[in-house]
Amino acid sequence: MVTVTEYLRNHLYKKLNYYPKPKNNIKILHWNDKCDLIIKLMQNRLEFGKYRTVGLDAKLQKEYNNGCYIKFILNKLQKYLNSGNAEFLIDVMNGALLEILYGEHKNKHFNPDNEERIIRYEE
Repeated sequence: MVTVTEYLRNHLYKKLNYYPKPKNNIKILHWNDKCDLIIKLMQNRLEFGKYRTVGLDAKLQKEYNNGCYIKFILNKLQKYLNSGNAEFLIDVMNGALLEILYGEHKNKHFNPDNEERIIRYEE
């Protein structure tokens, strides 16, 4: 079955007379040792996160502890953009993970294929 996204993409390609070149190295999309390293870095920073969060300013500390991770993510992303230090990207990924697991957005859901099926997070 073709998803709505795939159908629209193919329709636009035909209308634009555009035929994308196939990717030469599909292997980069597969799990590899670099992925394992990133997961380990994320795990290490999560485990020691309770010690690091002491350095956050008071407002961000309150938001981080109350389950609002979006401002934390944006703060770390801005630090990455300013410095280029990939350590902040690990923090962004961890913030996204925590938002998915514990975030309190009132309309939080997961809808990966733009279809009618929506998975609500219920505990």
